[in-house]
Amino acid sequence: MDAHYNIQLIIFIVIALALFLGGLILWNKIKASHNRLKEEMEALKKHITIKEETIYEQRHSLKELTREKQYLSTMLLVLPDLAKELSSTIALKDIEYTIIKIPIKMFEARFAMLHYLEGEKLTLKREMGLRDEEAKNYKEIKLGEGRIGFTARKQIVMTSDDFEGESKLMKDRILVDKERGLKIDMCAPLIHRGKIYGVVSVGEVSKKKDDARILMGLIANLGAIALENALIFDEIQRQSDIDRSTDLYNLTYFYKYLDRELKKSARYIRPLEVVIFDIDHLREYNELFGHLEGENVIRIIGGIIKSSMRNVDIPCRYGGGSYGIILPETDKEKALMVAERIRKEVEEYPFSLKKVTISGGMAAYPEKGSEANILLKEAESNLSKAKGSGRNRIIG
Repeated sequence: MDAHYNIQLIIFIVIALALFLGGLILWNKIKASHNRLKEEMEALKKHITIKEETIYEQRHSLKELTREKQYLSTMLLVLPDLAKELSSTIALKDIEYTIIKIPIKMFEARFAMLHYLEGEKLTLKREMGLRDEEAKNYKEIKLGEGRIGFTARKQIVMTSDDFEGESKLMKDRILVDKERGLKIDMCAPLIHRGKIYGVVSVGEVSKKKDDARILMGLIANLGAIALENALIFDEIQRQSDIDRSTDLYNLTYFYKYLDRELKKSARYIRPLEVVIFDIDHLREYNELFGHLEGENVIRIIGGIIKSSMRNVDIPCRYGGGSYGIILPETDKEKALMVAERIRKEVEEYPFSLKKVTISGGMAAYPEKGSEANILLKEAESNLSKAKGSGRNRIIG
């Protein structure tokens, strides 16, 4: 019985040992499979992370491409219109209005302003969307004051974020705009060939754009080029209309604007006066002191006449020692006062060599005629009468 029990025990031990060894082998296989599965999961996780990063980068690139597409679309819409409007005219006023009209349209702003830099101040030249009181508050700005003045000083495009990012010292100067009552969102200096002409600004923008700074800079740059060209043309035109000796208009300009002013007077039923002056005894003066001194007298009297004119009046060098003046919206009584004041100033002027006087003849529209040649003939006739009756007097 003991032998039988021992045999059973041995068999049990063998079976148990076999089961243990089998379980150990199975465990090792399971562990190895688990480790392999873990490694595969880690690899899969890393692969998924890389894919997610790739997808994120692709989304970011797609977003950038979409933004660039929107920017290019805006450029394609804005550039042709802007270039066309700025190049379709050489009239300074039209160019100025285009410079403020485009940003209002582009950013859906309530208002825009164009200031010209004149020394140490900026003067409001054109505006759109402002109430009268608002425009009055921005009529003149010191260089460096408020957002507009600060932009002119810094000479770069500035947005609201840029202004907010300035130092406290600068913010105190920029905050002046709040006292003036307007919220200015963007300002851009108009610079070309290193010269700053002024600042264009927009406010109360309702359409925010990521590329606003670029767009404002583009408007300002193209605007500055157009402004410079218009100013150069105006100067060339002015030089062609000006008599160099006296800095008055020349005879060609005088004839052209006399016709224009007569048509305007007829349309609005307003008076107009023509005055022709002539220096008394100029020939004798030249013979006595020389033509150089005579030209000096002509120049001085031209300056006296010019300083006596309103902005709407048109003074010219009529020829030799003669001058012509067009006085729009002026009746005979007022014209005589102007002519007499000029005559008296010449008479009292301290010429260095000899006293000089002038005589004048006047002609009134519509009393003496409605055509330029008739009025000029009347004025010249009255001038001859003034000369013949003792000189240094006005007849009209």
